[in-house]
Amino acid sequence: MLRLPEHFFRLRPVRIGLIVFAALFLLYTAFGFWLVPRLVRSNLLGFASEQYHRTATLGEVRFNPYTLALEMKDFSMPDADGAQLLGFDRLLLNFDISSVWKIGASFADVELDHPFVRVMLRPDGSLNLIDLTKLANPPPPSDSKENPRVFIDRLSVNVGRVAFQDHARTRPFSTELRPINFELRDFSTGGESGNAYSLRAASAAGESFAWSGTFQLTPFTSSGKFEIAALQARTIWSYLSDSLPFEFTRGVFGLDGEYFYTAGDEGGLRFDVHKVSLTDFGMRPPGRDYDYIELASLTLEDSKVNLGTRRVDIGRVRLDNGGLHVKRDAQANINLAELAGPAPAAAAPGEDDTPATATALAPAPETAAAAAPAPATDVAPARDTAPTTAATPTAPASPPAPDWVVAAPDIAISNLLIDVEDSLVKPTASFKFSPVNITVAGYDTAPGTRFTVDMDAKGDNNGDLKVHAQTDAGLVAYTAHVEANEFALASLQPYLSTYTQITLKSGQLSSAMDIDSAADGAFKVKGDVVVNKLSTIDNALKQDLLKWDRLAVTGLEYGNRPERLAIARIDAAAPYARLIIAPDETLNITQLFTPASGSQPAAVQTVNTAEGPKAAGGNPGGMRVSIGTIKLIGGSANFADYWIKPNYAVSLQELGGTISGLSSDPKSRAKVDLKGRVDRYAPAEIAGELNLLSAALYTDMHVKFDGVEMTSVTPYSGHFAGYAIEKGKLSIDVNYLVKDRQLTANQKFVIDQLQLGDRVESADAVHLPLKLAVALLKDRNGVIDIDLPLSGSLDDPQFRVGPLIWKAFVGLLGKIATSPFTLLAKLGGGKDEQINQVDFAPGSAELDAAAQERMTALAKALTERPALELEVPTAYAPDADGNAIGTVRLEQKLATYGQAADGDAAARFDLLRKAFDKEMPAKTPLPAGATLALEQRKKKDPALDYATANQELTAALLQKYVASEAELGDLARARADAIRESLVATGAVDAKRVFVLGAKPVAAVDGKVRAELTLK
Repeated sequence: MLRLPEHFFRLRPVRIGLIVFAALFLLYTAFGFWLVPRLVRSNLLGFASEQYHRTATLGEVRFNPYTLALEMKDFSMPDADGAQLLGFDRLLLNFDISSVWKIGASFADVELDHPFVRVMLRPDGSLNLIDLTKLANPPPPSDSKENPRVFIDRLSVNVGRVAFQDHARTRPFSTELRPINFELRDFSTGGESGNAYSLRAASAAGESFAWSGTFQLTPFTSSGKFEIAALQARTIWSYLSDSLPFEFTRGVFGLDGEYFYTAGDEGGLRFDVHKVSLTDFGMRPPGRDYDYIELASLTLEDSKVNLGTRRVDIGRVRLDNGGLHVKRDAQANINLAELAGPAPAAAAPGEDDTPATATALAPAPETAAAAAPAPATDVAPARDTAPTTAATPTAPASPPAPDWVVAAPDIAISNLLIDVEDSLVKPTASFKFSPVNITVAGYDTAPGTRFTVDMDAKGDNNGDLKVHAQTDAGLVAYTAHVEANEFALASLQPYLSTYTQITLKSGQLSSAMDIDSAADGAFKVKGDVVVNKLSTIDNALKQDLLKWDRLAVTGLEYGNRPERLAIARIDAAAPYARLIIAPDETLNITQLFTPASGSQPAAVQTVNTAEGPKAAGGNPGGMRVSIGTIKLIGGSANFADYWIKPNYAVSLQELGGTISGLSSDPKSRAKVDLKGRVDRYAPAEIAGELNLLSAALYTDMHVKFDGVEMTSVTPYSGHFAGYAIEKGKLSIDVNYLVKDRQLTANQKFVIDQLQLGDRVESADAVHLPLKLAVALLKDRNGVIDIDLPLSGSLDDPQFRVGPLIWKAFVGLLGKIATSPFTLLAKLGGGKDEQINQVDFAPGSAELDAAAQERMTALAKALTERPALELEVPTAYAPDADGNAIGTVRLEQKLATYGQAADGDAAARFDLLRKAFDKEMPAKTPLPAGATLALEQRKKKDPALDYATANQELTAALLQKYVASEAELGDLARARADAIRESLVATGAVDAKRVFVLGAKPVAAVDGKVRAELTLK
């Protein structure tokens, strides 16, 4: 028998222990490195298959039994429709040995890389993730009342993404949130007795979250505290960026408070939020280079939220040093609307309801084949139950939930900056108000609750604004008191530049108004308005249009039920206006309030329209307007009237008086009593009665100016008449009576010593010989006296006062200029209107009796019009006068060959034959008629007629006696001398006023040679 040494038995327990330890170590190593990964894989994939009947996939699984680190890669689990539901690229669970004494799962690190979750609302409204709670073989319920304890030193989620799809909407929606990066530190769900728990988390960016409290299970109640600190607005936006049409550029969010929850109908969830803060916040649409909204500090203090009663009570709201930047572009788009995202595109006619891809959202790659999403702003809230269909029995309707009520009795906004840029007008209009302070007291959305709003704003060179208002949450019914102090009206110039042809140089508005708006739409305004130092420019004339030192409107009242405007009094100190009545009856104000263009704006017809009296009359269906008294002190005006012609322009100064009783009531009669001076010296009066706001129904006005210096209106006379005025005084006395839409106008214009100057080139000038017309109209004392009466019905579509007066005046000038001798014939007392025509016998310069009578009448008329000068032509007719002179010379030659009794054609024939033989070149053949006459004479033909023969012989001989140009010129000058001598012989007409023109051939008229005199 083999016997072992004794020391062998003494060493065996140690060796056996080592062997066992080595075996266990190897077994633990094999279990950890080889078996654990396989168990994890089989259990995980088996659980998905057995409980969800879905085939999940998992990549490499590794477990390090020494570091207790479990790592899994490439996990994916499908949804019911086969698309990916869950997945990740890598999950690391680094178990902490402290789990032993912490009695719970403890992890030093949990790392999840590229996780993916697909969240989908199905067409029936159910959520796909609910499938994960529906186990095929659920485990039996646990009797343990202990909460699972989990400890995580650090948890990080890297580059995660969540794909969301909503197919429960009419227009399916899908989007994806990516990337999602998150980190938690020191996370714990452990609690002490009393079921206390706490949760703390912190991100690498310094953001932190804390949640602690207690709960009881029967009945379930819970209360605790929560706190969010240093949460970056960019962090919030990074999770929501794909579904938001705007971005948070900066900002830090903080929140702390308590919550209370009790299960049951009488319970619910309540929050006591001690403070909500947002600091250094900025928000803008993507791609913009500036923040539209800025908040330096926003805090909500002592807020209470009760989900059961659906009520929010906010103790205090404070906003300090914020900024609101409002811009409108040239297409009238307001930048703040971009924060709501793009508007949904309207479907083209005939298209179905297939949704279009949302422009603000990027669909997940896995859902690219799905229906395109609707815009993010249309996202519907998730629903836990499918909507009722025709095949589903209708459940009893539950009473509607009450509306949420929000109360914030103490709201204060201070040091707010509001700047506005409006590029719809040119140049761009800009306004800046800072600081803007707003306080709201008693704000509450409960029905019937009213609150007050107080605001004061200081503009950047735009004055101050104060508002005190009372209203309710609907903002429909309200009362307000609004005060504006020294608002700079010049800041509105870009709007005037765009929509008018007026430049507003200066002006300050102050106003105090009480506004009352009722829920039924009734609206009333009462108050006073004062505008100081107003100055406007007429862009067309580059001159003052309207200005005053002070304009005070007191007792202003406006209401819309019925619509009426009443003003008790208007006081104007040093007002000035430039008023032009155009030839088409429109005021310059009408055209200046149209946008500027490359051409003159079209005239606006103000009296006559196709609608007749309804359009031009009292406007019975329109707003009622009344003004008690208008008082003018130290007023002035430039007035130009091209409605009555000849046009005139005057400057009114020292204008004062009153206009009282203005009203749009057709029966009203306003009294006008204004006095002033024209160009400082000429007195002016405007008096009468009228319905100014319905002038077409009644007007009885008398306007009188005496001795106005016309040199002051040279710019207007040059532009519209084509001549400067060197001298002259104008007196006007006009009466206009409109009664029952019938106009009777008596217009008298007296111009003394008018003298036109140089010609002024103007496209708008009348094309008439005005200097001649002036000379014709002036009497021997240098006075022009014109009466232009006018009458007619304003309802006649063809009756337009301005054009008729202009037509009458131009017709008068035209008739005078084109037929001046008609006027001179009347002045000369003769009945013959053609006193400028003198007829002479051919070859003669002698005035017959008719010509002598005309010259006498013309000389008398020229005496009455000493400014006229006469031009006398030296006229001759080459054929008629040449034949007459040649005939005289031929008769003288025939007398040398003998005499022929009158009527003796044969004797005449013989004289002409002798002269032909002597005077004509040798062997010149006789004319055919003369040859025939000789043959008939030989034959003693009884049909012999010498008429043709004598005519042909005379014509042939006359070629030897043609009158020369000198002889014709002498004859013409003799005629002009005879006319001039006839005019100046009496001494009534100075020879210097008669000018003889150069010789000019004319055609004979009815056998006479006419000299036609003209005026210079």
